[in-house]
Amino acid sequence: MSNIILSRLRRSAFWSLDRFRGRPVRTAYDEIATIDGLDSDDPVVKNHQENRLTKIIEHAVTTTDFYRQFSKNIPLERLPVVRFDPPTLENICLMFQLSHDCSFLRQPS
Repeated sequence: MSNIILSRLRRSAFWSLDRFRGRPVRTAYDEIATIDGLDSDDPVVKNHQENRLTKIIEHAVTTTDFYRQFSKNIPLERLPVVRFDPPTLENICLMFQLSHDCSFLRQPS
């Protein structure tokens, strides 16, 4: 019984806090629910996918050294793919630009 009350209280607090912050979670939830209910060929779905992909490319171009040389309007097909084979801890550090602080990977001398 107390689990049900705590669960309702937690849910109420979560959505109240979301409302206070401008409803970012509810907005994202509603958007996902709308898209999920549509057929994959629907123009709304295609438009949504294109907008999200554009935002991802813009983010990559403005926040990473690797893609900074490219225009925000470059098509995805023209962007080079970053590949690290095999995926080692050192390569993961490089991917996240943490190579300067990967001392835990170096062998003790």
